[in-house]
Amino acid sequence: MNLTVSYCIVCEEVRPEPLGKATILGFYGVLPRVDVRFARPAPAAARMYFLFGLHGDECELDATLNIINPGGDILVSIPGVHITIGDPTTSTAWGLGFMPLAFPEFGNHKVELRVGNDLIYSDTFSITYHPET
Repeated sequence: MNLTVSYCIVCEEVRPEPLGKATILGFYGVLPRVDVRFARPAPAAARMYFLFGLHGDECELDATLNIINPGGDILVSIPGVHITIGDPTTSTAWGLGFMPLAFPEFGNHKVELRVGNDLIYSDTFSITYHPET
């Protein structure tokens, strides 16, 4: 399998638009430099969408998306998500959102994209507490 992740955008929502475009709402950043801030102590919840830029050979596959807590345990795992890679000369945008995703603790979390036992992508993002002043 020839599949590469070029980027992962973290935002609140992605709205599909005509002609293959998308509107990104509530942009947090591009991994690994993403810090999602909360004004209240844990547990904290946020709308989170992970938008991946994929490219590789034309294929269809089922993947698993994992969000992992700072301690290494899986916060949420979504298996069996279908991905279609069309034209191998361009990127395919694919993503998955959580409305909302609750974080029981602050710190560095990890997002993983797996196909079978193969780890296709892994990177970290921070969930931090910043009280309003």
